[in-house]
Amino acid sequence: MPTDMSLKDRAVRQAVVLLDNPDAGIRCLTLQFLGRVGATDAAERIAVCLWDEDLDVCNDAAVALGKLRDASLPHVSALLEFYDAVPLGEHRVTALEALGRIGGTEAEAALITVLQHRDDRWNEIITEDWDDYRDAQRKALDALSGLQSTRAIPSLRNLLRNPHNEDLHQPGVDTLMALGPVGHDVLRTLLPHLQHALQRRIVVVLGELGDPADGPLIRTLLEGDNTRVTAASLSTLARLGTYLAGDGLKRWLHHADSAVRVAAVDHLAAQPVDGLEKEWTQLLNDRDGAVRQAAIRAASKTGSRAFDPVLQHLVNDEVQSVSLAAIDALAESGEEDLSDTLLPILRDIQRHPIVRLRALLELQRRPSEPLQEALMKCLMEPDPALHREALAALAGIVESGAPAFLISILKGELTGPMANTDADTIQESDQLPPDGLQDVGLHSTAAPSEDFRDGGPLSTLDAVLHPEPNLRDPNREELEDPLSDNEQSLLRRIDTEIQVGNDRRQQWHRPAELDLRIHAAHLLADEPSERALAPLREALCEPIASLQEEAARTLGALGDSDAVDLLAATLASPHASVANAAVKSLAAIGGETAHSALKTGWSLVPGSVRPALLDALGQTSGKDTERILREALNHEDPAVVKVAANAILRLGLSVGLDDLLQPLAQYPDYFWKGIGEGIKATDVNGMHSALVCRLASPSSHREIPLLLNLVEEMFCTEV
Repeated sequence: MPTDMSLKDRAVRQAVVLLDNPDAGIRCLTLQFLGRVGATDAAERIAVCLWDEDLDVCNDAAVALGKLRDASLPHVSALLEFYDAVPLGEHRVTALEALGRIGGTEAEAALITVLQHRDDRWNEIITEDWDDYRDAQRKALDALSGLQSTRAIPSLRNLLRNPHNEDLHQPGVDTLMALGPVGHDVLRTLLPHLQHALQRRIVVVLGELGDPADGPLIRTLLEGDNTRVTAASLSTLARLGTYLAGDGLKRWLHHADSAVRVAAVDHLAAQPVDGLEKEWTQLLNDRDGAVRQAAIRAASKTGSRAFDPVLQHLVNDEVQSVSLAAIDALAESGEEDLSDTLLPILRDIQRHPIVRLRALLELQRRPSEPLQEALMKCLMEPDPALHREALAALAGIVESGAPAFLISILKGELTGPMANTDADTIQESDQLPPDGLQDVGLHSTAAPSEDFRDGGPLSTLDAVLHPEPNLRDPNREELEDPLSDNEQSLLRRIDTEIQVGNDRRQQWHRPAELDLRIHAAHLLADEPSERALAPLREALCEPIASLQEEAARTLGALGDSDAVDLLAATLASPHASVANAAVKSLAAIGGETAHSALKTGWSLVPGSVRPALLDALGQTSGKDTERILREALNHEDPAVVKVAANAILRLGLSVGLDDLLQPLAQYPDYFWKGIGEGIKATDVNGMHSALVCRLASPSSHREIPLLLNLVEEMFCTEV
């Protein structure tokens, strides 16, 4: 980023001239530029724009002055005059925000006045638009919070005591909190006299401060008639370490309101009390699920195994969150064998998939023969997360054979021979399944059957995934080492379970076998094995878009340089997701061959993938790369133009100013954001100085906003 301050001064001087431009839009953009680059030398000229004939220009001038953040400048007085004079609420709010950024005695006084309703000029606005006035008060509170103004305390007291200011109470409390110990003391004195909602908020705040001396004050709120305040007070007392005695706590454990019971249980969990065994039992069987869940958490914290029988019962609770909490508590208890408790959950297809998944994740830490059988059933479940985790768990159980196991899954060696179907009759489909998963991409050339079980895409897909032995590619590379007896047995049993599970997919457009193959390719990225590379390359050549995409990603993650030619061919895929994965993998593999493939792929990839490909090319230099980048500056796709401009500037390639500006100037303002990445990276052949000079004599009116944007990127001080 440039450090030559004289260049910045020149840019500011050139920009100030634009404040006389007859176009109000140009004046607004110039003011935004001056504010963001911190042009304090232009403060006086910016202040003049507060009285511009266009109210948007006035507004941007106020914002720019606020961003200068200097209370010593005379523009503070100008802002105060603007605040007093402008009749519209929106612009006065902008002035308040600017005053809050600047600070100082005068700014504080103006902000406090807004809180006190002492500004007669607001009376007209109050009757016409009360929301504008409230917005101004909220903005004043935000500003005073940032300024940490102790002078605002009397006004804040009045604001919090006034029941009509309920919508301002929360920002008022936040403003007092920002004042530190002084503000905290004010909150303590106000606590007994405020509305219930505000009491509850302040109790929570005092709990966050963690001062045990606040315990007696909070205890007084327990006897109030608001259950939410009572619940917050119970939780806060425990947080402060000020605990209730056994009998005192028992009262709240039996309270009619479930929120109070939950808070009392949390209190009990923080400081267990003897003699409450009966209450424990009642709480774990409470009619309210939130109370049962809190009781499970509390029981877990005691470390007692006496609760295990109840927890084993609660894993089958009808409330999902209670069931999950019970599983977590049993897992934390250190119980070595949870199979009898959790396996029935994993097997129960009527249970919620999240609960079954939690049981699966816990059981896989304790591998067993029944677990393998249950996992094999899960492989055909319609819930993708469940059968993918089941596959990962099975791979973990196989341990040293994991790569071989996953490779077998990837190769589709799960079921026996299916019907003969020529793979050439299969073509890609753009239809997405209703569950939001990426589509299989396969359908018959015949009219698609609505029945996915018989004669439709599903049966055709099975034929492609599991062809007859005589249809297999004779050159297909087999595994270097045969599967062990255990792995072969496991795959045979998976085969049986998948055959049984076919009937569960009646409305599922994406067969589980395919999803398993895709996920196996994904898992192989964590199993760096040379044996996996050949099957992944085979998967890349299959006419299944989703499988190609995952195989391409994994080959890139494994850095398979031998797959460069295949990935290069994949760039021509009509599926943008596949081509995009190939681009990223080639970039990850790197090297001259991969880079050459990317250059060749520039004319092959779908249009939506070209920005990604160009960005990958733009990470390294070269004669052909430079040619492609220059050509891309005049591309019809604006996304390509933006990437090309950034890459050219980042690489420091020699480019004429006109060659850069003319393609960019045709696009709207929002398009230019981000092009400054290349501007900041390097000063290409004096590009910074050339841009500043161009501000004085732009080639067209349309070029001015672009120049302001690019120069701003060079000097911007705003975070």
